[in-house]
Amino acid sequence: MRKLSSGKCSGIKRPFKLEEIWRIRTRLEIEKDLMQLALLNLAIDSKLRASDLLKLHVYDVSSQGVIYELLILFQPERSFFF
Repeated sequence: MRKLSSGKCSGIKRPFKLEEIWRIRTRLEIEKDLMQLALLNLAIDSKLRASDLLKLHVYDVSSQGVIYELLILFQPERSFFF
């Protein structure tokens, strides 16, 4: 990672440690922020990049109140099965 003139870092960030992930999950559960907790779990389970995760809509992962067991996400440079 390199620092820009504004003091911000750019480039690849180090992955979260398992302990950090559990702290985030616990905090979200305490705050009862289920949407953020669901997004965190989806990101970790699917290994999606943040930019890919933000493009998802509710209708991409559920239909008529039922959450899909399997999603197939196609992207121009790669495809995922999760």
